[in-house]
Parts: sequence; C-alpha cells; structure tokens
Amino acid sequence: MPYSDIGRELYIGSQMSNGEVLYKDIFNVYAPLGYIFNQAIICILGNKIETFKLIGLFLSVMSAIPVFLISRQYFNKLLSFFITITIIPACMYFPSASSWILPYSYSVLWALCFLLWSVYLLLKFYKTDKNYNLNICLLLFGFSLCCKYEFALVLIPILAVILQKKYPFSSFFKSLIYIFIAPIVSIIVLFLQKCTVNDLLAAYSYIKELSLSKEVFNFYYFYGFIPSFESIRNALLSFVYISPEYEFRGIGYLNFIILIFYLIKAIKEKNYRYNNIILLSGIAFFASIKVFGSINFSLYGTYFFPLLFISLIYVLHNKIFKKKTIISVLFCLIIFCWYSFNTFNQKDLISIDTKMGTIKVYKSYEDTTRDLIKHIEDNTSSNDKILILPEGVLINYLTMRNSDNMIFYLIPPNKKILTDDYIKRRIEETKPKYIYITNIMYPDYHEFSFRKGYGKEIISTIEKHYKYIDLIGEDFQIRIYENML
Repeated sequence: MPYSDIGRELYIGSQMSNGEVLYKDIFNVYAPLGYIFNQAIICILGNKIETFKLIGLFLSVMSAIPVFLISRQYFNKLLSFFITITIIPACMYFPSASSWILPYSYSVLWALCFLLWSVYLLLKFYKTDKNYNLNICLLLFGFSLCCKYEFALVLIPILAVILQKKYPFSSFFKSLIYIFIAPIVSIIVLFLQKCTVNDLLAAYSYIKELSLSKEVFNFYYFYGFIPSFESIRNALLSFVYISPEYEFRGIGYLNFIILIFYLIKAIKEKNYRYNNIILLSGIAFFASIKVFGSINFSLYGTYFFPLLFISLIYVLHNKIFKKKTIISVLFCLIIFCWYSFNTFNQKDLISIDTKMGTIKVYKSYEDTTRDLIKHIEDNTSSNDKILILPEGVLINYLTMRNSDNMIFYLIPPNKKILTDDYIKRRIEETKPKYIYITNIMYPDYHEFSFRKGYGKEIISTIEKHYKYIDLIGEDFQIRIYENML
C-alpha cells in the first residue's frame, strides 16, 4: 500500500542519498545503520525501486544461509535444506508488508541477517569453545542492534552461554569490546555527515518517549503481541486453520512452553542433555519477544519465524516424528507455497507504473492513487515541496517531490511526540505548495482519521493558510489544499 511504512524506507534512503542527514534533517526514531547501508547502496546502484528490491533479495539470501547452517547444528543436510526452502514462500515472498524482498522496514531485515549469523556463531562457540566464534558473534550482534533494537534481548542467551562455559572474565571483557564496534562506526559516520550530539540526544528523547507512549501499547495490544486472554485464545484457535496467516500465530506460546518444559526437566534431573533445546528455544523466545503473543505473518511475523520454526522442528524431530519429521516440514512448505501463489494472483492487486518503478496496490486504492500522482505531476515541479498527511511519502518518492522531512510521518504516536505546536510551526515555516490529507483510519492506535480525530488542531492551521480545492477518491479519499501563504 502506498500510504504505509515501506514509503518511509524508500523516501529516507532517497533523501540520504541526496545529502540529507539522518536525525539532523530527517525525523527518525529507529537505529541508523540500516539506513546508512541503504544510502551507500543507492549511491552505487541508483535511486529506484529495483535497487531496494535487490537489497531485499541480497539480504534474503544472506539470511537463508545461516538458517541452513543453524539447522545443520541439529539436523541432517536434507531436513536442513527443506527447512531453509520453507523460508522462501514463508518469509521472502510472503504477500504482505512483511515480505523480505520489499519489507515494511529494511532495517529489521539488516538486523535479522546479522542476528542469524550471530546465532550460528554462538552455537559454534557453544560446541567448540573457540574464542573467535564468540568474538565475531558479538561483533555481528552489535551490528544487528545498530540496525534495529528488536533483537536486543538475545544478549541474555549469549551471556548465559558465556557463563555456562565459565569463560574467564579477562577474556569475556576482551570479547565484549566487539559488541561496541558497530555503535562506534554508526556514530562516526553520522558525525562525518554533520549530525551533532544534540541531534542524537533529540532522537534518543523521541525514541524513549515513543517506547513509553500509550499509543504504542495500544498498537501492540490491538494485534495481540502483548499476551492476553484474547491472544491466548487466538493462538489456540490458530492451529485449526489451514492457512499460514493464522496457522502459526501461536508458535510463540508453543516455543515458550517448550522452553519452560525443558528448563524444569533439566533442573529436576540435573541433566545437561537438554541444553541444546533450551538454548535454541531460549534464543527463539528472546528474539521474538516483540510479537510474542501473535506471530502474524501479515505484520512482522516473517522476521521472527525462522528461529521459532527451527525450535519447533527440533522437538518434532527428536520427540515425536523422528525420521518422518521431513513430512511435516514438506506439509508446511506446501501450505506456504499455496497461500503465497494464491494471494499473489488475487485480482484486486493492481500494478501502477511510475518513473521510479512499479508498485502494486489494492484495487480500492488504485483510482485515488493514480489521480493523486497525476495531480502532483500536473501541478508541481521537481523543486516544489508537497506534504501528504498523516503518511504517504511513497508518493513523494514515486513523483520525486520532497516532503517536509521532519513531519512526513504523523501516525498517532509520532504526532504526539513531535507535538501540535512544532508541527504547525513547521507547516508555516516550510510552506509546502500542496498538502494532501488522506482519510486513513488508525483503530490499532485507538485513533480514527487524522482530519476529524487526532490531527484536528493541525487541520485548523492548514485551513487557515491553505485553500481547500478538491476531493479525490470515493471510499479512499484525499483532500487537496493549496498554499495561500
């Protein structure tokens, strides 16, 4: 959809390749390293949608390799191969904003890639005690953190392995240095790009406020990521639906039960033979804690599925199916292939060709999106600034028109931390030629439309300085305001 997170990813990468500086010139509440990598690749390969798809394809392949290598620590080559192949329709080409090829966030894909390699090296260290495996594990884990914070709690099983190995403190602190290399590199690059300490402190303040906001809590509760009676009920029901969109929603709970079961068993029996499954399920648990209550493939689930899937297959292989485990993996592969093929061939997905590449939108968005792009191209030049609220910078990217880089992404929590006064002042100072207001609804944040709901004060400022000229669309509508300043 052209009015969602993927637009933010493409637009920020594009702006950075044109010399804009993250945090200083561009509002962002996410870690910097993924954007820095994207910026470098865009500068080499060019600023177009195909470049981003190549990034997604590259990261998909580089993530699939450690999935196979992690699987090989527990299974034979054939079973490991089929586990890895299942990842292709399940994650890489899953028809949603969580697809690895054109994801809602390239930063989470960079983070996942580094994490999977880090986990593989941790398992190697656990088996071999070779220091270089631990050092590179911590190095890559640091890179993962600097791309996205989601996997930070995986540090707990890493430290557990180090303690279990009775690793000397002097060697531990030497190894720990490696985790700080990525943050240091990130800060140096940002400073070289003229980002200041104050810019970083402001970004930290935004991130802290965002993480504690009730809007973010509402979002996670709405989708069942936070454990509740309803999310548990949905998790139990999920195992009776033959569709991957529902089938694996309860896999987070299932993995947690596996972890607790074998922890209790190991403590009771004082036996180390359960360490492999405890380590694997523990890593999967801490890696997926963001969406623990619901592994929803249409929303984030694909990034947390691989480790959970390997953990589940380990139990099936060793305790239930044994040699017939491959049949269950093949069954999962068939389900994902069927669902992906069926969804990709839906008749309500329409292609729209633009100068920057082709996008697919649902038919309900097609006419409005085409009319919006046409209005922008007919009434503005490449030097004009346009603002699409509350979100929609993919249209800015596709039409090669700049937005206001500090207020381009006003979903409810972002609007709250930026404040009404700051947003109104930015509109008055930057004077976009046109402002487009969509009727996107946000029930997941317990908010409704921007115009009639949480953005009413901002709309008052827009109507004071801008003339309402047109309404395009039927179900999905966009109001057009022209600058009178």
